[in-house]
Order: sequence, then structure tokens, then C-alpha cells
Amino acid sequence: PLGLRPLGAGPPSGGPAVSPPLGSPTLGRRTRQGSCSFTLLGLKSRRGRSVSSGLRSLDLGQAKSSDCRKEGKMRTHVYVDGFNLYYGALRNTSCKWLDLSCLFRSMLSPMHDVQKIKYFTARVSAKRDMNSAAHQDVYLRALGKHCPNVEPIFGYFTVRAVTLPLENPKKGQRMARVLKTEEKGSDVNIAAHLVHDAWLNAYDCAVVVSNDGDLAEALRLVKSDCKKTIGLIRPRKGQKSNKLSDHADFFRHITPAALKKNQLPSPIPGTGIFKPKEW
Repeated sequence: PLGLRPLGAGPPSGGPAVSPPLGSPTLGRRTRQGSCSFTLLGLKSRRGRSVSSGLRSLDLGQAKSSDCRKEGKMRTHVYVDGFNLYYGALRNTSCKWLDLSCLFRSMLSPMHDVQKIKYFTARVSAKRDMNSAAHQDVYLRALGKHCPNVEPIFGYFTVRAVTLPLENPKKGQRMARVLKTEEKGSDVNIAAHLVHDAWLNAYDCAVVVSNDGDLAEALRLVKSDCKKTIGLIRPRKGQKSNKLSDHADFFRHITPAALKKNQLPSPIPGTGIFKPKEW
């Protein structure tokens, strides 16, 4: 829609080549964002003005990239699979009041400038579990107040009745009707943001906190087409997805000691937000 065309491509089929507007330093020249190359065609609005507002984020990404490289640092984004993190590292612990910003800064070398942490999760339904929903809401508000670089991105939960086989069948009963709760949307959201941010040249290094092999294709595209560095943080030691590992440049795993060390304060300074007593 903004007139993006691959390098070396000719004019659109059946149409003349588009010339850049005179005096424009940005439109109509070849540009390289990481290794994602494209040509920005000269476009004008109905009033004859250059269309550039949709491309400002690209120029901003270049400027930030240049500043970080001068300082010898990598602009780093962290993509957290909240469901994977909870069941892999936090469930049945007293460390759920986790400071995501401090945790990942402590796990990465000083060369990483952690600019954004995207936390992919889904809201627990109060109809199903009122306490868990209330605890989650308190935690999200705490992150919002104390960790400004953390951005929650929401999927959703589905609950449906299914028939499943019993682990230990009883006489006359081999199946049982149960309620199955599933989180939906987070894996798709992670993959979409990972590729989208790479295309915008928003980061030099993407750190993925997950063990979900479904993310492998997104990692492959970011690494092969945009030449980004990829880090993989596993929620617990020994947990490994070969599909993800094939595309990672470095690995970490979250230890119980790291969880205990990187907890949010309670209360959150300047607020009345406290860690839930059950946590």
C-alpha cells in the first residue's frame, strides 16, 4: 500500500515507472533495513504532498540502530510466551511476582540494550477462577507501573467439554467427559510481532522465551531474510525444542535462583499494589 517494491524489480505490470518527487531525500531511493531490502517509490497524496508518514518508523529504526552501534550495544527485544513461562518455571513456586525487566537484563550480557519486552498471555476468566483472575490483574497492573518497557499482548482462553480416555480405566468405564481449557492466539501473536518488528528494523537481537516449536518458521525468516541475531531462553533447564534450537545463536535457561533474585517490590513504590498473599 505504500509502494514497496523488491530491489531489482521493474515497474508494476502494465504501468509506467514511478519517479520520486523532487527534493525528497527519502522516497524513491533504495533502502536497506538490516538485510530486508526494498525500494521506496515516490508517492503523492491527492493534494500533491509526499506520502511519508507511514515510513517514519523505518527512519526511526535506522537512527536508533546507529546510536546503539556507536555505543557497541545491540538493540534487543524479548518475546515472552507467558503460558510457557508459567508452566515451565513459575507454577508451584512462590516466585510468581516476577520482575520481567530485571530478570532478562540479569540473564543477558551488558552488550544487550533491552528496549522492549513483549509479554504474551491471556486473561483468566473470573467465571472460571475468580482468585486467579484477580491475581493476574494485580500482577499486570504492577508490571505496568514498575516496568515501563513491558508490553502485555493478549490472546484468549477457550473452555470446552471433550471426551478423553482414562489413564487407569475402570471396569465398564474407559472414557470420561471433562472440561478442557486451552490458550489461543499467543503463538500466532509472537510469530507475527517477531517478524513485523524485524521488518521495521526495531531490533538487532530478538530473544524468545519459549519452548514452542511452532515458532520455528518465524525464527527462520527473521534470521535468514533479515539477518537478525536470535537468542533462546528456556523456561527450565533440560527443556529443549530442536526446532527452535536450529535457528538460535545463543541459549539460556531460567534457574530457580534467578527467579528468587528478580522479584517485584511489594508494594510497588508510589502505589497501593501489593503481591497477592497466596503468591
